[in-house]
Amino acid sequence: MHNDFTKCSGIDNNFKNRNETIFAYGKFDKIVCVSNQAKDGFIKTIGYNDKTLTIYNLLPIERIKALSQEPCNLEFNKFTVLSVGRLTRQKGYERLISAVKSLAEEGYSLDLCLIGDGEERDDLLKHIEDEKISNVKLLGKKLNPYPYMKNADLYVCSSLYEGYNLTVAEALILGTPVLSTDCTGPKEILDNGKYGLVVDNSEFGLYNGIKKILDNREILIKLKKRAEERKSFFNEEKIISEIEELFIK
Repeated sequence: MHNDFTKCSGIDNNFKNRNETIFAYGKFDKIVCVSNQAKDGFIKTIGYNDKTLTIYNLLPIERIKALSQEPCNLEFNKFTVLSVGRLTRQKGYERLISAVKSLAEEGYSLDLCLIGDGEERDDLLKHIEDEKISNVKLLGKKLNPYPYMKNADLYVCSSLYEGYNLTVAEALILGTPVLSTDCTGPKEILDNGKYGLVVDNSEFGLYNGIKKILDNREILIKLKKRAEERKSFFNEEKIISEIEELFIK
């Protein structure tokens, strides 16, 4: 399970009704969620407390670090905010763009770079053009987003809802400071704000959080240090052991 069933929409799209949804999940021996919050949301909505558990997504840490050393064709001339993901409503990119636009209008020097593609690309481009926003770049898909992630000043998750969000974990592995909206997954990865800045899940929350960092770069230094400290959380051996144990049992 990759989402919080109490918040995401469309979970019944493959079934006639909620009872059929519950019946279908009842056929499985185990139901594995990617975060504890996702597990809690699933149990609250669907049930099956006795066979639902959490195993975090496995990340190839050394490979991510190695790939981050490759060159990227982007000059980081200003304070650079980066986000990586599908261009969908779930990711909340329109409000992130609006937040960055407001900050630029107030005189802050910053760029926002979005890596990814999706059904909202045309709408986002139109929004950028209509609002005459010059400091937002849609970079499209990248086979290797890690050099961009490593060199950005701040990684932002602007999602309305999530299950885990691998990119937040990847940013921390690369030592990049993280800001996230208050949503399932990222909040858990960041330990309720201990290892990254967690803001209100709104356009104002994003605006206020980025502004807070721009006004006080000491916060950025602190977040970078916390990102480094959080690397040990993504323990490959522990996660592999949990997966093996699942099948052994």
